[in-house]
Amino acid sequence: ASVKYRLYSAIWHWVPEDVYYSTWKLEQRREYLKASSIHALCKSMLMEYLPSRFVLCIIQYTSALDAKAISSSIRQRILNPTERAKHTKLDIKLASSQDNDRLTGYLHNAVTPIGMACQDQIPILLSSSISSSSSGRMYVGGGHQFCKLSVSIPEFAQKVPNVHIVDISTIRTSYEDTEEDGL
Repeated sequence: ASVKYRLYSAIWHWVPEDVYYSTWKLEQRREYLKASSIHALCKSMLMEYLPSRFVLCIIQYTSALDAKAISSSIRQRILNPTERAKHTKLDIKLASSQDNDRLTGYLHNAVTPIGMACQDQIPILLSSSISSSSSGRMYVGGGHQFCKLSVSIPEFAQKVPNVHIVDISTIRTSYEDTEEDGL
């Protein structure tokens, strides 16, 4: 998929499966991946906003999703005018594991925003706080639970189709105790 989109900055990193999720804090993960900051470590989550309508949200591990902002972004960027009039309120929820596996082609903790099974049908909402990161790179799932993908944010936003840079998250004041889910 990185070749298809000509993501020349893409680098895959295998991480140690025995410790990466179970014991490592964000700073240890950052150090292992040689990321510039813990704020470059991101997660991709498939969200359902209408029955059988999905969007992939990419946010930092140090952030929390803002459902109201996601709803607003979907209404402004994805829904056509008729749909906007019909759906004034969207119910944003995490997609079921079955929908996630079927639509992305990846299991939990392995979802990557490139090469998804339904890549062209799933809009991607990239948190604007990631794109304003000083490093210019983000680290996301790489298609396997213990593989991470590092990619240039500007290149990703420019070359991967249907990417919308929007404000969909808020920075957490305390985040070390929220990372055990690996999302």
